[in-house]
Amino acid sequence: MQIFNKIVYGLLFTPMFSFAQQQPHHNHQFCGVNGHMNQAIKEKMFLERSSVSMDAIEELQSRRAAINIPITFTNLGDGEGNGYTDIDKILDVFCALNDGYGNMNVHFHMKFPIRYLDNSNAFLDAFDTGGGTAMSFFKRPNSLNAYVGPSSNNPAASFYSPSGDYVFLLNSQIDGLNGGKTTRHEVGHFFSLPHTFSGWEGTDVISEYGCDTLVPGLLGFVPEYVERTGDNANCGFAGDGFCDTEADYYSNRVHCS
Repeated sequence: MQIFNKIVYGLLFTPMFSFAQQQPHHNHQFCGVNGHMNQAIKEKMFLERSSVSMDAIEELQSRRAAINIPITFTNLGDGEGNGYTDIDKILDVFCALNDGYGNMNVHFHMKFPIRYLDNSNAFLDAFDTGGGTAMSFFKRPNSLNAYVGPSSNNPAASFYSPSGDYVFLLNSQIDGLNGGKTTRHEVGHFFSLPHTFSGWEGTDVISEYGCDTLVPGLLGFVPEYVERTGDNANCGFAGDGFCDTEADYYSNRVHCS
């Protein structure tokens, strides 16, 4: 997808995406994008942001015409063609994605029929280098590529791969309401949107630091300050890089009372 489209979508969708991030995760609906991956997404966002003029963004915002996004689903099986995800599950994800983005005049359509990839590496461990390579090479061009599988030996999470530019959806996470949220969340990463808690991935801030202490995040980044104006305002580059989302330090989605 063109860089222009990705950054425009990112700028337009930020409120919706941040809302999805700030909801508590139920049934272990975790995101597999770690701190290093999230930083790559964030750097990509800043690069794309610098290449698009505000006039172009404002023009698109004023027009608000329906935008159609091609998506290609690939159903992962083991090396012998076993263990595919039920087709109805994938179709439910497709519908949930359109429901979630529909109020933004964004519509997804299947560019190709559901594809099948028999690859033991991707099937057993989607985080494995071999599996990632297989998914990268199997992509369809000019499309959002989404792979669905069990990651049987490492069923940790769904994720977006910045290096491979594809989304992996853990099939145990795509049921019901939470499945729709998970899919929308990972597609938000495809649109170059980082976590609102950027720099705090995998950290239990409450148990480690308490509720009132702001310290650098996991990768040493300066935390996003609550102030949105004045000398202490850093919301334009800290956190998720947007000033219309609140400062967020809780990747485990538990908030101080």
